[in-house]
Amino acid sequence: MRFYKSGLPFLREYFRFWMAELIGRLAILLIPIVGVLLPMAHFLPRIYNWAMRLRILRMYGELRLLEDATSRAPGSDRHEMLAGLDRLEEQVNHLKVPVAYANLLYELRTHIDLVREVLRKSAAAG
Repeated sequence: MRFYKSGLPFLREYFRFWMAELIGRLAILLIPIVGVLLPMAHFLPRIYNWAMRLRILRMYGELRLLEDATSRAPGSDRHEMLAGLDRLEEQVNHLKVPVAYANLLYELRTHIDLVREVLRKSAAAG
């Protein structure tokens, strides 16, 4: 009935029947796929950025625990705390991140050295 009202389908005017049918079916299939991929293309870089930053921020959590242990018990075993800082620095040195996130690693290394210096100064004063 549609043929009698409007004539040949648009694609049928330019392609053979099998090609026009294939293109029509692919268009019907691709519209929902594109509808899903476009939002994903918007959010995937944000998720990737979050994942990379999370890898580094976990190390900050460990550093915070070591720093808190140092401030709570200044007279405790400093060698153990220095060994913990060394282990943490070793983990940071072996952490693989893209070059764009290297500055966060360098900042973390600087903060580890800062905690190490505070621990050494408290050992020298005490």
